[in-house]
Amino acid sequence: MDPFVTKLIMFVVIFLFGVARGLLPRILGGWTHGGTLLKLGSGFAGGVFLGAGTIHLLGDSHEFFAEVSGGTDYPFFLLLGGIGFLLILLLEKVLVRAEEGEAATGTHPFILLAVLSLHSFIAGTALGLESEP
Repeated sequence: MDPFVTKLIMFVVIFLFGVARGLLPRILGGWTHGGTLLKLGSGFAGGVFLGAGTIHLLGDSHEFFAEVSGGTDYPFFLLLGGIGFLLILLLEKVLVRAEEGEAATGTHPFILLAVLSLHSFIAGTALGLESEP
């Protein structure tokens, strides 16, 4: 199959999955336990992102810091990974604390939208750079 056709098909599939997932909160919002399902799904998605980031990024950063550091034995990649995790935790706690005084007009959905959009853009760019299917 032609790589252009494969890329076009994958573009449409990824777009349709994104639209379907974007409509899922609206569909679940009408259910009795829809809010609980959305909270559980958000927590699960956060765990998946954290796990994927830890698995992929720490391995690559270990190799990078081994080349750059010039032979030091200190694990800078683990230090920076821990600092990044704590910064995300701090951001989450600050946003949750700020939302406790507000109504249901929180900023979490917008941050999640921005992060998922950036991830989709990077994944789509990587998919578009492939020369073979």
